[in-house]
Amino acid sequence: MNYLSTTELRTKSAKLRDSLRKGQKTFLLHRSKVIGVVEPYDEKEVISSEKNLKNFIEAFHTGTNYSYKKRKEIFQKHLEEKYGKNIS
Repeated sequence: MNYLSTTELRTKSAKLRDSLRKGQKTFLLHRSKVIGVVEPYDEKEVISSEKNLKNFIEAFHTGTNYSYKKRKEIFQKHLEEKYGKNIS
């Protein structure tokens, strides 16, 4: 395991860079306590693909594509039913 103190960050940054290139984790110490872990970035990790995103959209699609004007009319009708007509 690699350990690097906060005071050594300036002077031993090359050591940190080399360990990250090798794929090793480095523990960051401050006053003899581990305060963090520096680990290499993995670019291969794919969060989502286009196919997964389309499936997600289709799963939550309601099937109603109302325009802004139509949504406003529906909301206005809801307010009139709930609170009565001509309430401002």
